Amino acid sequence: MNLSNFDWKTYLAKIQRQSYLAIGGAIFVFFCICAGGVWYFYEQKESAKEVEKKRQEQELANKIKSINDYYADILSGSSTTKAIDIFLAINQSSVPLSLSGFNLDLYSCDVNSCTFSYSTTNEKIFNIQEVNFLGEYYKANISEKGLEYQISQSSLADNDLREKYNSMEDIPVADCSELVNYVHSFNSLTSDSKGKIVLSGYPDSSISSVEDVLPEIKKKYGFKNVQWSTTLPNDILSVTSFLSRQAYKESFRVNKN
Repeated sequence: MNLSNFDWKTYLAKIQRQSYLAIGGAIFVFFCICAGGVWYFYEQKESAKEVEKKRQEQELANKIKSINDYYADILSGSSTTKAIDIFLAINQSSVPLSLSGFNLDLYSCDVNSCTFSYSTTNEKIFNIQEVNFLGEYYKANISEKGLEYQISQSSLADNDLREKYNSMEDIPVADCSELVNYVHSFNSLTSDSKGKIVLSGYPDSSISSVEDVLPEIKKKYGFKNVQWSTTLPNDILSVTSFLSRQAYKESFRVNKN
């Protein structure tokens, strides 16, 4: 190569352009990397916000559900007044069967269903009757001892208080300490161990800490709950007599016998 004839100016300009292109390319790549990093960070941040929002919404829904489930449970069953009507209806429905030689041997009800069992001393059953319970007729199943009737819809499933709760209406109930004092007084006047009211503990609430702080709960009832039970002679008159003597009839819920 003849250095005397070499165009140094053109050569240097070419080298300079290549340098600019290389630097520009490096800057563009760096910008793309930074933009991609910023975009990825922004997307991750927005995604994390959405995940946290959904988590909080689900947590709130779970808390509200726990409150609704709690009240659906403690407000289930019937009042003592309606329970008396149900037991009297059981007794009335047994009259035609007793005239045919069947005795009411067992009756069991909860909020889902009822079962009535009638026994007979006859070795063979010739007369299978339908039972009329609260205006509805039910067919019998033959058992070893006699007849058995399955009532698919229990009258103890009274939703009067639950409907008031769903409508956010006032529900009049006794104060917990007042009710506990009443139970102690009632038991002190009952000499026989049968017929005393047994409480499973002191009234308490499993959702009070949640119910009190949620602004989404517009009607805060603050109800506490305790299970009660008693042991009575196996005849309807004793049961109805016990229930009719109770005060605070709306505060006692009957959901099983």
